[in-house]
Amino acid sequence: MPVYETGYRTRDWEPKGIFYRLMAFSRYTYLQLKDKRRVHTLFVMSWATFVIALALIYACVNTRLIERFRIPPRILPSLNAHFFMVYLISQLPFVFFFTLAVGPPLIANDIHHKALPMILSKPINRWEYLLGKFLVLFLLLSCITWVPGTILFITGTLILPGSSNWIVYFWSESIYVLPIMIIFSFVIIITMNLLVLLFSSLTENYRLAGVELVMFIFGASVVARIAGVVFHSRRWNILSPINNITSIAESLFKVGNTTSIPPALAWLYLIFLWGVCILVLSTRVKAFHVYRE
Repeated sequence: MPVYETGYRTRDWEPKGIFYRLMAFSRYTYLQLKDKRRVHTLFVMSWATFVIALALIYACVNTRLIERFRIPPRILPSLNAHFFMVYLISQLPFVFFFTLAVGPPLIANDIHHKALPMILSKPINRWEYLLGKFLVLFLLLSCITWVPGTILFITGTLILPGSSNWIVYFWSESIYVLPIMIIFSFVIIITMNLLVLLFSSLTENYRLAGVELVMFIFGASVVARIAGVVFHSRRWNILSPINNITSIAESLFKVGNTTSIPPALAWLYLIFLWGVCILVLSTRVKAFHVYRE
């Protein structure tokens, strides 16, 4: 069809940088979440663990409080690597439900509304698109894992007395807890993020994507448990992503191994899982690629 309109003008402004293009996905998603009370409630509940952990740290240094309420000192936790590992493990249910509440529509809705070809016709490639979607959950899950964990680390370091083991061995042992905590948080976030994006890209029904995520996480755990009982071996725990994440946590924080999964195999499992997710995501999004001049 010929175009007779001649009033178009050449663009006289520079396109936004990659940071602004990537953050557009997060901004649009957050605007949709602002009216969802369930998500707000879940976010507030996820910080309840932080408040409890902060109260425990305060109780450890407040001798008057301990004496007044007759709290046995032996029941109070020590600030160490195990303390932070337990905190992050306790956040896993919130990470899962937050991923389930926010993640499934990220790509599925674009496919359902036929918006993916239009998005890819803009000055954005499929890797930028996937990274933008990845950042949506990455930022949200960071706010309930390593960000509050870092606040706990700094707070505990500032208020504990100089005679405590945490301060005495701070530069030789305690300081390494912070990067370990951040690394483990990234393991959790990357795994859940890639899994939900994978299932979201396989269907245009975001509810089905959520069901697939639940079936994979819990189904793998059930299969691992049944296989372990049938074959009388706990090595089948490696089939479950949760067990592999737990094995990595115990290895990083050096608190033993309760899963019978060697840390090296757990890392190989997750790296393989990440690779499969990235490959499928790239292939799926590439199918909607639009030629641009």
